[in-house]
Amino acid sequence: MMIWLLRIIKLTAILVPLLCILVYFTLNSSKPTLNAELATSIPELTTVERDKNGIATFSSTSRESIAYALGFVHAEERFFQMDLLRKNSAGELSELFGTLAVDFDSKIRVHQFRKRATRYLKDLPQDHRQILEQYTKGVNAGLANLTVKPFEYLILNTAPTDWKAADSLLVLYSMYIDLQHQFGEREQILGKIKNHFGSDIYHFLNPAGSIWDASIDDTRFPESPIPTQGFKSQSTANNSVDTAPYYVLSNNHHESLPGSNSWVVSGELSKTKSAMLANDMHLGIRVPNIWYRAGFRYPINDRQIAIDGVTLPGTPAMVVGSNRQIAWGFTNSYGDWSDLIALNTTDNGKSYKTPSGNKPIIKEQEIIKVKGGADKVITISSSQWGPIIGYDSNGNPLSMRWTAHDPEGMNFNLLNLETALSTEQGINIAHTMAIPAQNIVIADNQGQIAWTIAGPLPVKESSLDSPDWETPQDWSQGDYRWLGYFSSEEKPTVMNPSSNRIWTGNSRVVGNDMYKKIGNGGYALGARSLQIKQGLFALDQFSEQDFLNIQNDNRALFLTRWQALINDELLTPDFVSENQLEALKLHIENWQQRASIDSVGYTIVRAFRMEVRQSMFDILLAPLKNTKTSKVDIHPIRHQIETPMWAILSSKPEHISPTGFANWNDFLEQALLRTIKKLKDKHGSLDNANWGTINTAKVQHPLSKAVPALSWLLDMPSMPAAGDSYMPRVQGPDFGSSERFVVSPGHEESAILHMPSGQSGHPLSPYYGNGHKNWIQGTSSPLLPGSTEYTLTLTPKERD
Repeated sequence: MMIWLLRIIKLTAILVPLLCILVYFTLNSSKPTLNAELATSIPELTTVERDKNGIATFSSTSRESIAYALGFVHAEERFFQMDLLRKNSAGELSELFGTLAVDFDSKIRVHQFRKRATRYLKDLPQDHRQILEQYTKGVNAGLANLTVKPFEYLILNTAPTDWKAADSLLVLYSMYIDLQHQFGEREQILGKIKNHFGSDIYHFLNPAGSIWDASIDDTRFPESPIPTQGFKSQSTANNSVDTAPYYVLSNNHHESLPGSNSWVVSGELSKTKSAMLANDMHLGIRVPNIWYRAGFRYPINDRQIAIDGVTLPGTPAMVVGSNRQIAWGFTNSYGDWSDLIALNTTDNGKSYKTPSGNKPIIKEQEIIKVKGGADKVITISSSQWGPIIGYDSNGNPLSMRWTAHDPEGMNFNLLNLETALSTEQGINIAHTMAIPAQNIVIADNQGQIAWTIAGPLPVKESSLDSPDWETPQDWSQGDYRWLGYFSSEEKPTVMNPSSNRIWTGNSRVVGNDMYKKIGNGGYALGARSLQIKQGLFALDQFSEQDFLNIQNDNRALFLTRWQALINDELLTPDFVSENQLEALKLHIENWQQRASIDSVGYTIVRAFRMEVRQSMFDILLAPLKNTKTSKVDIHPIRHQIETPMWAILSSKPEHISPTGFANWNDFLEQALLRTIKKLKDKHGSLDNANWGTINTAKVQHPLSKAVPALSWLLDMPSMPAAGDSYMPRVQGPDFGSSERFVVSPGHEESAILHMPSGQSGHPLSPYYGNGHKNWIQGTSSPLLPGSTEYTLTLTPKERD
């Protein structure tokens, strides 16, 4: 027996290293090509120079060749990421992940983005189609050039499929899904609230404005008064720490909206005398990062284009960048880009009423291909306004009217920004762009600045005196309708304001007639924008480092009043002594007023606010739990209910005092005690609950989430991170600034750019993860690449 055991041990000792060697060489064979001269079908010779961090500069004599080379490199570095993006919007993830993805695919297929992408591709201008076609050829050439298919497909035991030009449109549709409510979730919950509680409570919980308003035109919108009736106090055991909530207001402890910060100052305020721009786009953070850093060098007419910034793998465009004349950046606009129509059905639900008579509900079938399983056939129902995406609280089908469904919602005019010479030209181009509607800010080397909406703006018309576009409505009588889209000349625009400053942070940007065109689709609370505004008015002249300092601003101005509530109102000597809260008192007093990694007080104040919000709305919205729908998700309105919540806490109205507690003060004291208990249960003591422990960046590869054993190979090192939701430095464990960009056009040598996780998606890349530490720490790193370490040359094949 012992002999056989020894033989097994010896055999294992031989096989394990051999297996490791096999895995290494297999992975190594799927690495991207860094140094080579390759004959390809590229139109003209193109070089790809990379520095030690993998930052790529593409040089050629034509933009089409740049597109080919970019596609080649994207495929070798990031094909799995690109594949996920196209399959995400097309509802085809089941082809990779089998039955695990069927429910998601079945839900997203209702939008039929694959059909739309194929159809709208034909509408693109010829020069853009040519760029897409060359990009597509480059992608497939890069994929074919790999000795072994990308390692993700080895793990999944499947093969990648060729790229199609329409797939690049699907990548943009994935951005629609990420940046806008793809099922009208906000309208659905607001509709439930209005239908159940009435208009007064609806307006109270959906306020037009707040003290946090920070528009660039200084317009202010009022808060709504506390209703005198309508809320019913609910008996509750919520003073028990074990009570399960009715609703989950946040999917995790971080609650930011996909969005971003961006601002510009004119040449009057910059040390370079050119205008200056900052942009940090807030998205989910993963390995590899969503963006790929690149520079393009090519001639057009008598001009040499030199542009640097970030590209989106799966598309040929420079998404954010500077071309020496202009620079641009984006933040998500939460204007009103979709509407839900409550269909007035007839004929046992087979038809619905319209202003021009009854029409049949259209049904189509689609097939979901499932890896390792049988195909699934689903039925998609739609009206003249759009697909049916669900049902309201009265059981009426909800049809969705969304800019993403229309041809006006998709083009690649972003490509035209690369050659713009001035802010005015950039704005004119932005007005023609069809992307998920964005706030775009532009700065130029002449000192000019501007803001507008890049993306389709629907023209909405109603015959009602006070139409409500924020909840589902019956359009069968013609009271609500879309009349097409605003022209370029009609789009809201601000150029060269007298303040010499423009800022956006996903909150409302403008008021008056411009706001009426944009509407309200669920803006972020203006706390972050207000803090940016204050930072911009704190100085009269700015350098690039000054802008980075604002991007890294983690002061907790938003939570200051919550800290005062705990310290000044709750932590009375008697309450502290009775509950032995002396240590808590010290942490609250010394909270640093910022989301710094060593602050325990910040953790407590933040957790207390979340506990109060959860408990209060468990009570106030409890009647919704008994409506016809089984799930009530108020997560889409989590930001806006800060305003009514604070109004209640400030006045403590007796007519909606929570039963189960002696008074509002008792409610708050019990919430604080629950907060402390939860923190101690999780961390052992309050001293261990510093913000860095809780806000540890865990930047993971999609496969390591499914196979944790791969984490050591694929994921970035876990690091404590400063920052949070309601401050310029937005940071969560897996959410935050997907890049930080600062540039003054014409002075790119002093510009700043860093991003998480680095350039490559391959763990054996020599620069895998390079730059991640700068991103975590918020330290300056250059936009322009360093000296060339690797050179790839793509040459045209000889033609017969």
